[in-house]
Amino acid sequence: GFLQVQSAALLADATVELAPIDLYNVLRQLRLNADQKGSGRGIRFELVPGEPPRLVLEPWEVVIESAGAPYGGRRARVIRVWGRRRLMLLRRVLPFADAVTVHLLGTGLPSFISLNCGPLTFTLGLTGFTASNWSAALAFDVLLPRPNPGEDADAQAVVAALAEAQVASLASLAKATGLKPADARAALQRACQRGQVMYDVASDRFRHRPLVGVVLDEVGLAFRGEREKQAADLLATADAVKIVREVPHPGSTEVVGDVAVAADGRTYRVSFHLDDEGRVSRIEDTSPFFRQHGLKHGPSAPLIALRTAFAQREAERAANRGKDRKRVQVEARTYTRRHPRGETVHAVSLDRTIVRVRWGERGEPPRQQRLHFDSVADARAAYFERVDALEAKGFLDASAGGR
Repeated sequence: GFLQVQSAALLADATVELAPIDLYNVLRQLRLNADQKGSGRGIRFELVPGEPPRLVLEPWEVVIESAGAPYGGRRARVIRVWGRRRLMLLRRVLPFADAVTVHLLGTGLPSFISLNCGPLTFTLGLTGFTASNWSAALAFDVLLPRPNPGEDADAQAVVAALAEAQVASLASLAKATGLKPADARAALQRACQRGQVMYDVASDRFRHRPLVGVVLDEVGLAFRGEREKQAADLLATADAVKIVREVPHPGSTEVVGDVAVAADGRTYRVSFHLDDEGRVSRIEDTSPFFRQHGLKHGPSAPLIALRTAFAQREAERAANRGKDRKRVQVEARTYTRRHPRGETVHAVSLDRTIVRVRWGERGEPPRQQRLHFDSVADARAAYFERVDALEAKGFLDASAGGR
């Protein structure tokens, strides 16, 4: 909930400066056009170092060329976010704004929009998913630290230092506590989850502002329900959750796994398709809970465990992306390039000895190619050859989860 999103603000991966007129144009498009059922409802931020950002509104593919400052990141990328209708909350504040800053965590993750109104700064945080989208919520949870009693000392130290200063930066708190900046940041993130500290994303400062008079039970708040706790126990058990295979499909990935539940003395086969927006469909689950209730009472513990295991694998891939290509056996990337008539999209995926390629203009049926190789090494070489060629031609990496 609130504490999770507040803690996630520390993970901001890209900062974009917009002009107020850019946000006005977004709100105008949303006000004049209703969402279309079954069509995209996101905003794509096309970010190229040294160039002003572009905002693309789905499904109309309306491109807003920003009048803000050039993007200061080191690599070109596309970040897709959701929850845009909530931006209407800013319409009464927007006339007083001098500047707009957007903090992005990544595709499908929360975003934060700060309006600088002179002596006042208004920040709106968007989760990017609804309460019913349990799949996206689980992928988000993977990014946040779980309770670890062994690390309480660091959290207590930074909270004590902040209580004395009331408002402080990460650097000053690290110096006051003698912690490394990375350790201080992790401790502050845990304190945010406990409701002891507030992070002001607009000023990049921490404030001592406890939500309640006592320290919240971090363990009790760690899980949304009993089945999520059971799934966490399964993930903590060696070899209990195994991803048997993952198969890239156009617009989705099929994930198949086995989940061994010691209490039942059985291993359940679970599979699902995960689309580009983090939604799960075509679920097959042999567990008794799913067979009896389906999804009417939420996902089963084995389904949660497999979805979380796949999210952890994706997060690890994103963190190691480009570092060790020789270990890659399964991967998928999407690249886009805008031109005067529209946008060209290339999707390339590696599935061990198979390379799949889809390309064409956005909104039109793509052309497809499936290449088979004698070995994983040959397929990997062909896959990265195509990836390097697309990046050399100026295509932007629009892969979900690419950080």
